[in-house]
Amino acid sequence: MGFCASRARWLHQKIRGREQGTKGGEPIKVAEWAFAQAELVGYIKKLEEENKALKAESQSKTPGISYAQVAGSRPSLGSQVQKLVSKAKPATIFITGKNNENAKEVQATLMKVVNPTKDKIKIKSIRTAGKTVVVETAGETDIQKLRAHKPLNDTLRIEAMKKRKPLVILYDVPADQSDETLKMSIYEQNLEGQINKDEYQRDFNVRFKAGPRGKPTVHLVVETSNTIRKMLLRQGRIYIGFRAVAAKDYIVVARCNRCRDLGHVAKHCNKEECCDHCGNAGTQSPTCIPSQKR
Repeated sequence: MGFCASRARWLHQKIRGREQGTKGGEPIKVAEWAFAQAELVGYIKKLEEENKALKAESQSKTPGISYAQVAGSRPSLGSQVQKLVSKAKPATIFITGKNNENAKEVQATLMKVVNPTKDKIKIKSIRTAGKTVVVETAGETDIQKLRAHKPLNDTLRIEAMKKRKPLVILYDVPADQSDETLKMSIYEQNLEGQINKDEYQRDFNVRFKAGPRGKPTVHLVVETSNTIRKMLLRQGRIYIGFRAVAAKDYIVVARCNRCRDLGHVAKHCNKEECCDHCGNAGTQSPTCIPSQKR
């Protein structure tokens, strides 16, 4: 292919030179010029054929892959999410003494009766909070091993983290109606026929009322099962008497009354106590300056 290309370039230069010679008045033979022109055309066709042959050869070695094949070979988003979900999540358990022992005594007993290597328990961290020892493991399997550990259960009390039921807030409900009246109105006007009444009575409970006092309406926060929560949120507007009120998830952010931080409660806090007015450690109201100015 390299020889053909160089030969074609040489013929092209030769023809261009003769054309220029003709313009300058130099005589050339027409037959010789026509022969060179025909030879150049032949080399061009030969180059085109060789180029087609090379393309066909490369396609046969590397078969074409469609977009559908490429997309199908990649792991789907669902499978990737499933892999993340299947990974072991950290799990936490609370251990306390049966005879009012302090946290150090509980931790000493725990480390004495449990052998993580022998018992094959993956413990990530141990910390104390009040009289409680908080143990974080690599996953739920390790929690089950601790709960089934007979020597540990004989000497200490093990408590798992309790899962709360979802909370739903209903806005602007009548303030003059009792909790039981509101509860039955919500069922009879909205959920009757969708859920059994006994199940509703068991899984729907009024937690508290919020909002300014002295007004004809309040916000009602209820604790429900996940099934009832989905029904209420899907409906959007909940009918109570002569009203249609909005229903939304009620999100609770845990706040510590000891260190005043968010994300945990005082029961499991081992930080220094802070003032709820000025935020300084060790200062208790009403001795701090912000409290005196109020």
